[in-house]
Amino acid sequence: MEVFMRGIPFSMGQSQLKGHLANIFHSSDYSHHSPRPLNFDVQLRRKVTKRGTRTGIITVPTEEVGEQFLGDYEHDSSNRRNTFGTITFERGRKAPNRRVLKAVRETPYKPPLTTLQPTGDTVSIQRLQFGWYCSDEEYSVEWQEKFSVEVSATLEYREDRRQFQLKVMDLRTTRIMAIRVNQVYWAASSPDQSGEPSIFFYLNYPPSFEAGPPDREFIDKNSDTTSDPLRTFSMRQLFQVTKTFNPSYKIVRRRQGSFDGTHLPIAPYTSIAIRLVCQSVSDIAGYIKLCERAHLPVDYSSPPPVVRRGLFSEDVRAAYQQWTASLEFVVAFQVESLLSKWLLHMREAVKLLRPAVTRLISDHGADIASSVLADLGTRLESRVWYGDGVEINENTTKELLAVCLRQINHNRIHTLPHSDLFLCNHLYITASATILDGPLVERSNRVIRQYWDHRDSFLRVHFTDDNKLAYRYDSEINLQDLVERRVRRFLLEGISVAGQHFEFLGYSQSALKSHSVWFVKPFKTTDGHTIDAATIIDRLGNFRENPYDPKLIFCPARYAARISQAFSATESSITIAVENMEIVDDIEDDSGTYSFTDGNGTMSLQVARDIAEDQRSKTRVRRAWRMHRGSIPRVLQVRIAGSKGMLHVDHKLEGRKIRLPKSMVKFSAPSSNRIEIAQLFEEPSAFNLNRPMIMLLEGLGVPYEVFKRLQDSEVRAAHALTESLANSGWLLDKYGLGNSFKLPSAILQLHKLGVPLTSLTGNSFWRRVMSFSVNHVLRELKYHARIPVPGGWTLVGIADTHGQLREGEIYVCVRTADGREVYLEGPTLITRSPAIHPGDIQVVHAIGKPADGSDIAQAGWKNCVAFSTRGDRPLPSYLGGGDLDGDMYNVTCVPQDLLPPIDRLCKPASYSPAKRKMLSRPSTMRDVADFVAEFIISDDTQNVGLIATTWLTLADRVGIFDQDCLRLAELHNAAVDYPKTGLPVPVDSDGLRPILRRKRETPDWYMPETTLGRPPQYYRSNTALGRLFRAIDLPMQDERNMNSSYFGFPEIDEENGVTLDDVLADIRAEPFSHRSLLQPVVAEVRQYLSSREPDETLVTMCWNLFTAYASSLRGICAAHAVSASRSSMLTEEEVIVGTIAAKCAQTRKRTDMIAHLREQTTTLVNGICAELSDDGHLSPSECLAQAWTAYRVSCTLSERFGGQSFGWIALGEIFDAIQGIKEERERGGGVSSLHN
Repeated sequence: MEVFMRGIPFSMGQSQLKGHLANIFHSSDYSHHSPRPLNFDVQLRRKVTKRGTRTGIITVPTEEVGEQFLGDYEHDSSNRRNTFGTITFERGRKAPNRRVLKAVRETPYKPPLTTLQPTGDTVSIQRLQFGWYCSDEEYSVEWQEKFSVEVSATLEYREDRRQFQLKVMDLRTTRIMAIRVNQVYWAASSPDQSGEPSIFFYLNYPPSFEAGPPDREFIDKNSDTTSDPLRTFSMRQLFQVTKTFNPSYKIVRRRQGSFDGTHLPIAPYTSIAIRLVCQSVSDIAGYIKLCERAHLPVDYSSPPPVVRRGLFSEDVRAAYQQWTASLEFVVAFQVESLLSKWLLHMREAVKLLRPAVTRLISDHGADIASSVLADLGTRLESRVWYGDGVEINENTTKELLAVCLRQINHNRIHTLPHSDLFLCNHLYITASATILDGPLVERSNRVIRQYWDHRDSFLRVHFTDDNKLAYRYDSEINLQDLVERRVRRFLLEGISVAGQHFEFLGYSQSALKSHSVWFVKPFKTTDGHTIDAATIIDRLGNFRENPYDPKLIFCPARYAARISQAFSATESSITIAVENMEIVDDIEDDSGTYSFTDGNGTMSLQVARDIAEDQRSKTRVRRAWRMHRGSIPRVLQVRIAGSKGMLHVDHKLEGRKIRLPKSMVKFSAPSSNRIEIAQLFEEPSAFNLNRPMIMLLEGLGVPYEVFKRLQDSEVRAAHALTESLANSGWLLDKYGLGNSFKLPSAILQLHKLGVPLTSLTGNSFWRRVMSFSVNHVLRELKYHARIPVPGGWTLVGIADTHGQLREGEIYVCVRTADGREVYLEGPTLITRSPAIHPGDIQVVHAIGKPADGSDIAQAGWKNCVAFSTRGDRPLPSYLGGGDLDGDMYNVTCVPQDLLPPIDRLCKPASYSPAKRKMLSRPSTMRDVADFVAEFIISDDTQNVGLIATTWLTLADRVGIFDQDCLRLAELHNAAVDYPKTGLPVPVDSDGLRPILRRKRETPDWYMPETTLGRPPQYYRSNTALGRLFRAIDLPMQDERNMNSSYFGFPEIDEENGVTLDDVLADIRAEPFSHRSLLQPVVAEVRQYLSSREPDETLVTMCWNLFTAYASSLRGICAAHAVSASRSSMLTEEEVIVGTIAAKCAQTRKRTDMIAHLREQTTTLVNGICAELSDDGHLSPSECLAQAWTAYRVSCTLSERFGGQSFGWIALGEIFDAIQGIKEERERGGGVSSLHN
């Protein structure tokens, strides 16, 4: 019989609970059931309920035992509470598991293992099993190896690597399966129902499989010294063994994709559920000892029961491959995505998914089928991460699939109005698997737009480790071998994805830094031509005959960099006739050494106007009452034909005219004459200090107190963020938080309406949004020293092509968000990131407001820095070797005490052009592939990161003028140019090795945020950086327990969810009254909207729009978690703020992910706004009716996932529509009223 338990405290382990029950079942009250101690089984469910408790099952041998126990403890609350606290008991609804019941009846009771003593520092393992943890909490073994007596198989814990290592040694090789402590999702250990002592690991991502030469000690103990060693080893193996006898030889292992060759076919699907069978019960005690050393919580629960279901058997694999091979690519991609993320097993895909997908394709086509499967994937991921005791099983998958099918007709938001955005599939090639993801919205590029009808043929490929972080140098692992097999091989040979073969195509410069590239599968155009990677590259332009860079084709990195221009994310704009584009000479110094216009061309005012009009025509919400507000861009970053760089307005150019200096022309592409916009500079960016800049400024004489005053001001402002709506709106806008959802604007509008702060502080969602915002700001201060400089700006640089600025002068005019024009005047600090040489910071003279009628005044340049074109050397080249093709510069003239004393300023570094890695023949794409592989290998060990951090930590101890620091500063520029030159800095050279050794001591401010305490290798720094770091204490995050009722699955459990009928009834009953409504907003809306019966059609539309929005938001939450943990998924609050709360050891990964998150949410929100305004075709009054209805729907759905953020979108649209109505009235448009 089974007894079901509820309310089990999460802190109570299986052994503890079993001990309490044993005291009862082994008492005299139960002795009449059996002459020996009653055996029973206890199983605790892994899922945690919304109350933070667990459920479980007691299996007893007979009905009589169960009835007696329930009689004693089911209803007698005082007796139960005294013994079991919050736990309640009831009769189980299911028949007991036959295997469990048989074991309970036929085997004697065994006490919990907590009293056993370990026999040593390692755990002896006799069997290794990989498989699938099933929805019924049983473990299906899909592969195993039983170790023979000639093999040593032990589990140990490596303190220095924070790893559990299963080490399997024989006379030929050593195999290791390494599991990091933070990789363990959950684990269990003790004898299971079969009686075998076992350890079960359920991981967040696959372990590291490694192989190396045989172990020296193992050979000494096991080799037969009388036999001929050549009979035992091959010559290569003998050479490897001989090397291990050399004490100075460092054993380097190879990473592999599986434990061995027989495991390889199913390794990508089965490597996160691992069972180790121990030699004896005492080995479990040894494992517990290892867990204590690793600070891994010990779970004494029995590992899941073992079954063998053949979920990935050879027959199942054959059936799966035959089915997916018959599918169109977009559908096959989504099917494989579900398996690659461990959401479905292969038999489930064949049995459940195949018939449903077949019907779906027949009824709706492949594109709809692909969309439904993508939606199913995000729902399954949500259920895995945020399920509230709801099991993922076949029935759950069926129900979720049914939900997706029901929403086919209204679960799509038209977020992609033109070819500047597209849905892109992603592939992660890790050390042991390939993971398919997407499609996600991406900015397009020239190549995608050129082959728009075949955009599904392009694939974004990311090369990462199994935890989705970048590969990192490891002294025990052969990184070159790993990159050779998991990167270079695919670049050269291509890769098969969902039955289609993809070839390496290229990359953008920013993507290369994150180890991401483009692949493409061959396709046919409408005229019958086959297009492949080689065809696309060939059509980009002429790279062989370039008069401005004749040796371009002989440098693989340079060749790839020029190809990368076509893959830069851009927006297409107007075309320019060839006769209207003029190639002109650069403005140079007298010697011809330097160019003052390096990367900077000019355009006529008419071109700027045409670009502005084109941009407005493609704006997602084309509201007629807002079109007149548009400004003409005076400065922009472009790609045009084979040229790249900046264009700024020259008022002297007439008609439609562009002038490109020769420095902008990188290759010839006469067939492409469309201007592509990489970036518009419509608003200025803030100037934030950073760690290198603070180190330099302190070294140049700026006292610590200046930085401390600025930081203290920001800390006060961050904490003041929650004190008033005015503070909240202003500070969120200042820090760039919530902008995707237009949150700062909406909050400031609420403040203007007089909404009291108390009406929001009672809302837990609001409190968490504020908590995430404060944490984000303080984190940036503590771990990056990102201190905003009041009165400082970060602006793009251009050249004063009119020659009015004298040497050492700059012109800066900033147009702020409120329309004010600020002119910088007087001594001005100017620099550029990254800055690590003392000369990278200069003080120059800003001219202030130019004289009326001057060329600068007529040009109307805003939100940029105009540099002089006079003198011996361009000022941008002083600043970290900058130029004018899009580099951003930091400027400020206040506070004055932030400017270094003039006598402390230093001469700039020379920043001579870096040498290139040249070939004696023209480069090919094979050479480009070799370069990408080399770049990934050297990125961490020989590139910018290592040099910059070495400089920074060394300068902390010896100062910025130390000779080694100055040497590192020189090398840093060469390292920055590595992606374009192909020559990494030779870190292993004799000249640099001593410098790197000086970095052994590390200051405390350099500790990663994932570090606990202060390990001994970190010293207390007394520089400004150290003191600023220690001055900030981060508040604890408001960690709430997400659950399924919050995360939103009303479609599965309709009796607990809110339906469309509920929403309609609620709005009919209270059209202008609801507990979640803000009454000042209601009063404002009622001035412009009558309170008649709600339009049912409009409510239904908003309900469907919300459903689609929540589905898309789920996908974004799933795709942007920096942690590989299966319990890691972004919350709605993180998304609306535009931050990621999880800690990450690689800060660049988190920064890139936040940027991508904001890009995705901006597209989603713009899509919702466009739907509410019918793509801008509705009047302001009609928009108000739609937005108000959406807001009312969100109030009814405020407890559902997505409900709160959907409401903030609607609020922003309400305020926008009201402003439009007011403007119409001011222009004489009359009063318009519309019922909601």
